Amino acid sequence: MKVLLAAHGYPPELVGGTETAVQALAHGLARRGHEPLVVAGTLRHEQGFRVSEERETLSGGGALRVLRIHRDDLYFDHWHKAASGRVERAFREILLRERPDLVHVHHWIRLSRGLVATAARARVPALVTLHDLWTSCLVTFRVRTDTKRYCSAPLEPSPCLACASRLPPFTPWVDAARARVLLAEHKADLARELALA
Repeated sequence: MKVLLAAHGYPPELVGGTETAVQALAHGLARRGHEPLVVAGTLRHEQGFRVSEERETLSGGGALRVLRIHRDDLYFDHWHKAASGRVERAFREILLRERPDLVHVHHWIRLSRGLVATAARARVPALVTLHDLWTSCLVTFRVRTDTKRYCSAPLEPSPCLACASRLPPFTPWVDAARARVLLAEHKADLARELALA
């Protein structure tokens, strides 16, 4: 089975919990005779949008292909930029070229919050593993930026927009009305992603 694993980063560039879980899963799939393919975001800002390919040597021989999608827009980690038509078009091209049997989304940051919908349009089944609270919190971890305490509030304009606005990059060019629209789109897109998975 060919399994495409999508994540916001991948070792050696990024070595966090999600990234190492994706790496372990890819290696485990390969050991069991499957064909994993990783599609990852990157922190590296590029002068032009592109998709690069790397190969990671597998312990049992062979190589794991890692496709990195390099965005060229500023602040692509910011929740305002969580939807990217360019990334979704590149992802669709990868799906059509690689023809995976399954897409397994681990994170959308640095990529786009429409990966499952893109897979559905390409008639590729998808599943999602949530490694953190990003789908329900603009700052990812449900820790309020003012009190540093856990937040149990639902993802709504109040208190979420004020909380997220305390973290850089600051976006004074996005007025309150536009921020509310962006938040509504963010919520709707992520609800659709989870419903389609």
